[in-house]
Amino acid sequence: MEVERETLKVTIPRSVLSRMIRGVSRAIPRHSINPALGCVLLEAKGGVLSAVATDLACFVRIAEPADVRKEGLALVPAGPLERAVASKKDGDVLLAAMGNSMMVSDEEVVVEISGRDPEDFPNFPPCPLPSPERWVETDVQRLRTAIDRTSFSDHEDPSRPVYSGIHFAAGDGVLRLTGTDGWRIARDA
Repeated sequence: MEVERETLKVTIPRSVLSRMIRGVSRAIPRHSINPALGCVLLEAKGGVLSAVATDLACFVRIAEPADVRKEGLALVPAGPLERAVASKKDGDVLLAAMGNSMMVSDEEVVVEISGRDPEDFPNFPPCPLPSPERWVETDVQRLRTAIDRTSFSDHEDPSRPVYSGIHFAAGDGVLRLTGTDGWRIARDA
């Protein structure tokens, strides 16, 4: 009998993990014939935990520093993962994947979630960087605040995809964000 080994093991603050899952979950389609699209791909590597989700038109990736004890990948259904993390008390959460199963635990409770093979997840497309003269440097907290101020007005109606995002415009060393749902507009510079 072969003993199943951990394929990923990481500790991260619950509040950080919860924010990551909520952030990438916006890319998950409500209905899909591909079950992998209802999942979050977690990758632990080099002291960083990344969460990725997609509807195949848009890929969202959020990465945060974490205590990575075992590098690897896990593909976990977004809803059960979000509920498991929300049920934990504040503090650190341990994520441990064994095969296609994910354990989410704190000091009191362990929740086991059946996942999928990470190979089922679509490949994240390469994203070439623009030339350095187009770069805008900004503080991470400032960027988060700008996104929070504009994302409330983006639209989720699939029949009007032009309103389903935030427009980022960079120029003269300033990053401008704009979001609209066709009735409201939110800008931040």
